[in-house]
Amino acid sequence: MDAVDVNRGRSGRRSGADAGSDASYASRITHHAQCPTCGAPISGDETFCPQCMARLPAQPMEVTPDAHAPRLRRRRLKWLRRHPFLASLLIVALLGLGAGAAILLMPSRSQEPLREAQRLYALHRETEAIAALEHVIAQEPDAMDAHLLLGYAHLRLGEYEEAANSFTHALARNPGLSSAQLGLGQAAFYLGWEEVAEENLGEAASRMPNSSAAHAYLGVLYYGQDRLTDARTHLSQALQSDPGNIWARAHLGQTYLQLNNPEAAILELEQALQAKPEDADDQVSVDSRLALARAYAATDQLEQAKACFGRVLRQHPANLKALLGYSETLLALEHAEEAQTAVESAMDDTDLTDQARQAAVVAGWLRYKSEHYDEARDWFAAALVFDSQSAAAHNGLGWAALRSEDCDTARAAFEEALELQPEGWAGEETPQAGLEACQSVISDQ
Repeated sequence: MDAVDVNRGRSGRRSGADAGSDASYASRITHHAQCPTCGAPISGDETFCPQCMARLPAQPMEVTPDAHAPRLRRRRLKWLRRHPFLASLLIVALLGLGAGAAILLMPSRSQEPLREAQRLYALHRETEAIAALEHVIAQEPDAMDAHLLLGYAHLRLGEYEEAANSFTHALARNPGLSSAQLGLGQAAFYLGWEEVAEENLGEAASRMPNSSAAHAYLGVLYYGQDRLTDARTHLSQALQSDPGNIWARAHLGQTYLQLNNPEAAILELEQALQAKPEDADDQVSVDSRLALARAYAATDQLEQAKACFGRVLRQHPANLKALLGYSETLLALEHAEEAQTAVESAMDDTDLTDQARQAAVVAGWLRYKSEHYDEARDWFAAALVFDSQSAAAHNGLGWAALRSEDCDTARAAFEEALELQPEGWAGEETPQAGLEACQSVISDQ
């Protein structure tokens, strides 16, 4: 967890050359080198340890004596000797004040269980930590530190509603607690509460501009909302604070791919995958490898794309995105038989509209390449049933109709494809080339 930014109060009077010198004043502050509870390194501006969530002691300040302060003269104390009764009363009063202060400054009865809970949390024994924290809260319902740590313990266990409840309790006691806003934003992210997540993550990122977690979660949230420019901004900020944030780097690569910048996507995705174990099979690794394969294909690095899709299929033979991408890549490499096998596997398992449309387009081009133009038209028409706004399906239908000498259908299909996607066409069978071919046929007639 990231450090919490706080404004520390200043005390003591400065005069002379020291007055107004912030650098001189700041040099008197002794920064923590490490957490006294778990030994984690501390940069000096945290309120809570980022590792064990223990509250850090107040930072001591070295006070320089004022050379101009008047010294207490001995004669001013002579009246104590002359009035022993008053002196006795004064001593009793001072002792009473000291005792009262000692009572006020004594650790509350919850401090020891709270320290034990912090120790358990640092050891990743979250279930035991939760039990200890619930005991603390039962004794002191307003124990903000306990509510905060309880939220993060639930968050680690994937108990997001419980985590959100605990962070809300902490914020009720301290509305400006950045670490609680970050935790609530993370819990809301996983619960799908997008407005709550955006509000709290935005506040946390604003209060803690160097928080990699706050910017990463906010960036991934924006990526899911197709707010790609905002996603790129926050994911980049997350990586500035923590270049080792693989999750942020993987999503930044996918964001670049969606922004039609495959070269930048390749750089980020390759770095993200290099930081993972060779046989990593988690969702981030799979999604990153699929995105990298598409980026390779977009830059005509077809063999690399084939290798990436194939690697995913070795681990997940039924992955539809990998099957369809693999078949398209094989088709571009003119490996028609292998592409046919891959697309048939995809069609057997396809149950999602977008993937069904993509599979039908690939199947249509396979029939087209083998000069079965009527069958190709059927496949492209089927793709348009799944998605009538598919520019690729309209283009394919145009070429199949053109080869069947149906120029009217072909011309209408090419025009529709260009209206849906005016630019970005590559290869020989483009809508522009198809319209020119239609014009030549008409001229020849």
